[in-house]
Amino acid sequence: MQRISKFDVWLLALSSNSAIPSHVRKEVLASVSIICWEILKERCNAFFSHFPPDPRIVLRKSKSYHIWVAGFKIFPHLGLAGSNHY
Repeated sequence: MQRISKFDVWLLALSSNSAIPSHVRKEVLASVSIICWEILKERCNAFFSHFPPDPRIVLRKSKSYHIWVAGFKIFPHLGLAGSNHY
């Protein structure tokens, strides 16, 4: 099996670092997951539509996710904060 460079080491160290509060680790891991997902989606879109990938799309979608999450932290009465609904 081929080893993934240092990203996997960093991610494992982050997820198991007890010096970082659990809620912070969860937020960072969620952010990393969303960004990786958006990168993968853009790469697939570029491949199937025969256009070069556009990193600005990934940045815009990632930022909108963070704004959405921040909104629910500031206004938890809006609904989804703390629930299992997506």
